[in-house]
Amino acid sequence: MATATETGGMFLRKATGLVREVSTLDAIVLNSAGMNVGVGVGLLFIWAPYLLTGGSILLAVLFCTLGIALTTAYNYAVAAGAFPRSGADYVFSSRVLGPVWGFMMSGSQVLWNFFWMAFNAWAVANFALPGTLTALGQLTNNPGLIDLAGRIATPATVVIIAIVLQILFTLLHIMGIKAYFIYLKIAFGIAILSIFVGILVLIFRGSNFVESWNGFVSSAGMGLSYDKVIETAVADGFNPDQPFSLSKTLAMMPLVFWIVGFFNGSPQIGGEVKRARSTQFIAQVVAVMINGAIVALLAIMVNALIGGKFLACLGYLFYAKPDLLNMGVTPDFNFMISVLSRSAPVIGLMGLGYLFWAINGTPNIIALVTRSLLAYSFDRMAPEWVGDVSEKYHTPVKAIIFTAVMGLVAVAVIVFVKQASLLSSMMAQMFTYLVMAVAAILFPYKFPKLWESSTSARKVFGIPLLTITGVGSLLVIGLMSYYFGFYSMFGANTPLSLTVVAISIILCAIYYYAFRAYQKGKGIDVDLAYKEIPPE
Repeated sequence: MATATETGGMFLRKATGLVREVSTLDAIVLNSAGMNVGVGVGLLFIWAPYLLTGGSILLAVLFCTLGIALTTAYNYAVAAGAFPRSGADYVFSSRVLGPVWGFMMSGSQVLWNFFWMAFNAWAVANFALPGTLTALGQLTNNPGLIDLAGRIATPATVVIIAIVLQILFTLLHIMGIKAYFIYLKIAFGIAILSIFVGILVLIFRGSNFVESWNGFVSSAGMGLSYDKVIETAVADGFNPDQPFSLSKTLAMMPLVFWIVGFFNGSPQIGGEVKRARSTQFIAQVVAVMINGAIVALLAIMVNALIGGKFLACLGYLFYAKPDLLNMGVTPDFNFMISVLSRSAPVIGLMGLGYLFWAINGTPNIIALVTRSLLAYSFDRMAPEWVGDVSEKYHTPVKAIIFTAVMGLVAVAVIVFVKQASLLSSMMAQMFTYLVMAVAAILFPYKFPKLWESSTSARKVFGIPLLTITGVGSLLVIGLMSYYFGFYSMFGANTPLSLTVVAISIILCAIYYYAFRAYQKGKGIDVDLAYKEIPPE
């Protein structure tokens, strides 16, 4: 395949203006922050045992982690190595399957990412801050903090947090990719430190959990004692003593997917990643396995030291019968570690870590969305100003500002339209991964020379390894899609969510054909761009 520099002006220009300065460590941090172990485990250990009693969280973590790492993450790593450009998954799918598939796959994710920027602000106000303030208030005997925790989860707080985050992160991104990764490594370092401190607390104080829990609920005047949690749930008809079930274990995998399934940030900034082939593999496949291993370790420790039966009953009372529990705040993993530690510095660190886990999605999304928009613009499928890159900062300043504004629009929607807070984008994510799986299957056959030159070109029984992992991804993501589509407990199959997901995908197809026709009316044949590799 020829490059743009050889063929002329079919692309917006002959160079993006971006600089390859993202290291392997940077890419690992970016993807790990996207996988968000902190928020994921925060709810996993009380939600999964209650929803799917009899399933094994540990086995679900192992099955999901290996399934995603060895199929879907591997496919993305190959795609980003073969097409080391901004919006690599869009470039890969649009060249292998056709441009409309690239837009339906990538464009729908851009739309949903605006929504997720709003959700991050909501998570700070509803999860990160209330639990931390409650634990600190009780430990320091400060009723003002406890009262603040009960009043902080308001629409006004969400809006204020969102505005502050958007302004700060917009300025950070405009300053350049180096500045962004300096911040991200510091924030991620604090966030991951909170996880390891949680592990240490479990190691050294985990055997005292019952005593610590009972002491907290007694002094705080909220919740039920350890034994009373179990007794109350059982008396209400909940059965926590169900035998092991493989089907329920497999059905837990979507809950684990929320932790290890969002590994694909580095392909979006592929035009700025050094040594793309090796870096993308480590940053995606290896990072998924490392994050999954951390969750597996926590699953073992939590089950042994806190108790699966207690967690199942706690989850049941909190979600199904909150009046019986009378807890006031979400008794998630961070909250239980705070109760167990009885240490203000530990509680503060856990809260700060949870805060960074919750907000880091916003700057990540700004990076990912703006690079996808840049890729569209270079293919002449978005306004030229979207592709402008500052010569001083080497960042797409206009696209960054546009993305931040759209994030604030999404905040207004999620705050003032009640139904919007119930939306799930998981079926859109499943669609994206299924499209990538099909592209992976076909890539070695459609572009054999590029496949051989840009990958290891391994074959198994004469079949390209990438084709095999593509089929594997279809099976793994197909199973996930089944659970998200038919198990209402995951909130992804409501008529509203399915309708909005379908609309987001269809709108992207309509956009492609409409903008293509618009460009042809100006004498620009965009079809030529999709026969070539975009410039760096």
